[in-house]
Amino acid sequence: TKSESVNGRNRPRNGDKNDNKGGNENDRLRRGIRKLPPLTPCPATHPSYVDEDAYPECFDENWDTHMKRKELWGAVRTAVPPERRVTHILLSRVSNIVVDAGPGSSACNAPGTETLKATLREARAPSVGVKVYALFSIDDESFSEADRVPDVVAWNQYCATCPNEKFDGVTINNE
Repeated sequence: TKSESVNGRNRPRNGDKNDNKGGNENDRLRRGIRKLPPLTPCPATHPSYVDEDAYPECFDENWDTHMKRKELWGAVRTAVPPERRVTHILLSRVSNIVVDAGPGSSACNAPGTETLKATLREARAPSVGVKVYALFSIDDESFSEADRVPDVVAWNQYCATCPNEKFDGVTINNE
């Protein structure tokens, strides 16, 4: 590869396969960097862009299938310096699963419960080892995200069948 000296250091010239785009494909793979598929554009300027039924491609969970979780844990485990390591994840779209959890409640058997439990257990596996917070984002003036906190407490108390199926906390995003 042709290089030129910049501040006493050799740098690849523009157009070479090891230019400033992170190296060639083999270099990226060696460093654990994968080329991601292109994102589906979500029409942020469209008045109904937040409508999940109209734009389902804009509302994709990264934890609702085994393969998606495998990708998520792979990203979490990426070899980085300790100060840049992912130690917490904020798990969104859990409200419909944890809502109304409580003693004798059918919420502990609601659709998605087993997937959520698997996600929480996998997050605590020694190979992953991250804390998981439930993320709520309702964005209303009454700050109703706070009303979901007791649901997470009840989930931890009544639905989690082992410590690894419990949330570590709750995060609220109200804009």
